[in-house]
Amino acid sequence: MSCSTEAFPAAKYRWEHRSINNHDLWRNFSFSQAIAFEGLVGQFVCVAYNRLGSARSEAVTVMIPHAVSAVKAYSSVEALDIASDRDENVTFYCIADGSPPPSYSWESRKTSNVPWTVVADTQNLTVRGIEGQYSCMAWNEYSESRQRSVETLTITFKRPDYAYAGVVTVATAVIGIILIAILIVVVYFRRTNRTMTLLSCIQGPCYRSSEIPSERIQMNDDDADDEGTLFDTSSLAPLN
Repeated sequence: MSCSTEAFPAAKYRWEHRSINNHDLWRNFSFSQAIAFEGLVGQFVCVAYNRLGSARSEAVTVMIPHAVSAVKAYSSVEALDIASDRDENVTFYCIADGSPPPSYSWESRKTSNVPWTVVADTQNLTVRGIEGQYSCMAWNEYSESRQRSVETLTITFKRPDYAYAGVVTVATAVIGIILIAILIVVVYFRRTNRTMTLLSCIQGPCYRSSEIPSERIQMNDDDADDEGTLFDTSSLAPLN
């Protein structure tokens, strides 16, 4: 494979290479205008340069058909065991070596003693608010079976801060006690005011509605005689 360009001063050439998965960096492969390779797969790009600048060719992909291997899974937080908030997004990525390029799926399960369940047929998976274990599967037409990633990613929710929860509980209890004390004081003073109102009747004096003062009271009545009617209430007792 060779490349050429028109340039003045005359251009020099180098070839760069990276793997097919596009996640690797370009690396210098050869400082020549033409290259030959046997059994090497990946992407190749030609770079022409002189003292005035440089130019790159489009990438050329070289593939030798083979089954999927080296399935790798990783997460956006760069950890296998992930402590996540319930409303936090976590993204999983999967890469594998295979030619033609592999197909991907993600499986999950709550615990290690239950079967895996397919959750998405995609290379990358974003999860939010779901605890469990996650594993990537990859395959192509040359694979005898789906290949599982070596890594198992686990999401668990962050547990509450028990020290903080204890402070909140104590504060709530104190507020409750204060409110109960205020209620008791209010009830006490309301009863005290009623008692004082009753006691103030002593100056009146005050009597129950069924009682009449001990002195003789003259009641006027339209049907009575001009002298009125007298009642003897000496036996009635005043209100305590």
